[in-house]
Amino acid sequence: MKKCGCMKNVVCMLCVWGVCLACSENPEIDLFPLPEVNGIQKEHIVGKTDTLLIDTTMQTTFEGKMGVYRQQLYFVDNLLCTIHFLDSTGQVVSKALGVGHSASETTVGQIYAHTFLDNGYLCLLGVSDDVHLFDTAFRADWANSYRKARKSYQWGDKIGYDQFELYGMGAPVVCRSYRNAVFTNNRAEDPTFNYFQTPDIFVREYRNITEQWLDKKETGRLLGRGMPAVYRGKSDTHYLFSSTFFDLDENGNFYVVYMADSLIYKYDKNYRPLYSFGFEGRAMDKDYIPILNVEDIHGKGIAQYKTKGYYTWIEYIDELGYVLRSYAKGEKEQTDGLQIYRDRTLLADVDVPKGFRPAGYMAPYVFSDAVVDEEHGRMYVYRMKIQ
Repeated sequence: MKKCGCMKNVVCMLCVWGVCLACSENPEIDLFPLPEVNGIQKEHIVGKTDTLLIDTTMQTTFEGKMGVYRQQLYFVDNLLCTIHFLDSTGQVVSKALGVGHSASETTVGQIYAHTFLDNGYLCLLGVSDDVHLFDTAFRADWANSYRKARKSYQWGDKIGYDQFELYGMGAPVVCRSYRNAVFTNNRAEDPTFNYFQTPDIFVREYRNITEQWLDKKETGRLLGRGMPAVYRGKSDTHYLFSSTFFDLDENGNFYVVYMADSLIYKYDKNYRPLYSFGFEGRAMDKDYIPILNVEDIHGKGIAQYKTKGYYTWIEYIDELGYVLRSYAKGEKEQTDGLQIYRDRTLLADVDVPKGFRPAGYMAPYVFSDAVVDEEHGRMYVYRMKIQ
């Protein structure tokens, strides 16, 4: 009976993998459907935002990410490889990890991304393809940690568009988990395959998200194929605004957004398209300046992140069933924006301080990612009370 059960699990897993592969590889499946239902139901939601200064005694390089886990605010420092837990006033409660070889330290070198798993473990992804796991007491689980296996590959080599070696983790990076899998967004910089130099192929073949199977210690599915219609024929103006952001709900459904696209796309856990929804943010300056060469990218190109309007993040709030999408309006506006959706319906579109990106929810507040004040050597977060 036990052996038979294992066979059933294997067959089931292969069927799921086949369905996912079929969705990503079948060009006849429209992965970017237009909205069939797109409602506005402006509820009396008022987002009152204040600023929370983070403990100035916390040792940090300011390079990292803020988050909320099990009703506690935390900050992961990517360079020091530490995690600080904070109370509701921003004061340090505890610290864990660090660089080293002991059971409570990591040799990952530099953290590229992290996420907490359903079982409470912490997963760190390193810049050298390391995948390190830590238990709930932040003791290293070396038996289940590993380094991603990559085939030998150099830029320009002939390789399938569905091979993960062709991709690096996105920028800004997104790292999410569901059950025993970890998902990250992708970017492609190979001269023979990227949105800037080979746009026609890229918008058809680009794979958006990579999955890591932690139980197998190997790379799993590459999810999604292509880009939304808004990116076709616009690589000169949209190149810098082509990143993918996503989050997952408690059922493993994906909510996916792109920096220049007004729609939010929902997929099931097998990445089959369910529907899209969403409205353009208010007062967004999307008159992007064309980028004609590499010099433009590093000059007037990157400067547009501070001057133009684009979508900056998406966060699914399990406790409320809300989808939060933040966006920059542009330099002409005094604020940025945050949209609140539920069941394909826009409930509110509120003003938030510049740089606000939702990082998590701890009742009754939505907390932003860390905002760094380099001039004064301090860090703070915004917290918005949804009423």
